[in-house]
Amino acid sequence: MSGLAKEYAVCILVRLTIDKCIMESGELQVRIEDAVASLVSSISEEQRELVALAFFFNDSSYLTLPEDDLLELRRITRELEKPEFSIDNNTDYIRIASLISILDICIDNGASPSRLDKDQETMFNIDIDNLARKLKSMFTKIVDTGASYMARTEAKEVLERVHYRLVFAVRTKERLKKSIFQSTTGIDMDNRSKPQSTMTKFLSRGP
Repeated sequence: MSGLAKEYAVCILVRLTIDKCIMESGELQVRIEDAVASLVSSISEEQRELVALAFFFNDSSYLTLPEDDLLELRRITRELEKPEFSIDNNTDYIRIASLISILDICIDNGASPSRLDKDQETMFNIDIDNLARKLKSMFTKIVDTGASYMARTEAKEVLERVHYRLVFAVRTKERLKKSIFQSTTGIDMDNRSKPQSTMTKFLSRGP
């Protein structure tokens, strides 16, 4: 079976899961889940990303896009601004958790640093930070106190997992941490006197 045939087969199987007759049959659901798992495990990472993007954006054109055009972090961030991702009393938290899990597949390992020049790498990391910030914002808005909010708790766990993976695994460089004496930690040879001057000003203040 060709890669494209596998992609269409996965799409058909996933769409079957919303059929009322399928939803009422536990046995059929298990069989479809096993079939999807078997197909997905046998396709390449690029094909998995294609299928995931097609479902996340609900846009089948992603199935035919060149590999280099796949990851659009800014479009993903804009997509998360849409009403269906809003956190309020009408939020479908099960759907949110599912879509963010699909998003995790879309992002995969991000971009290879070897394929980016310095400016591209900087912009990539900025886009990653913006996306991570949006996921964190969604996470903090979810109130899941009490055992009756299991769907909310599961959505928060997915959001948190993807957020941390973006920051610590997908980002090409670790973000420099802020300190009270300088904008970022680490020694800046051009500005190494800043911490000392800040401390001097502090100590020179009268009682």
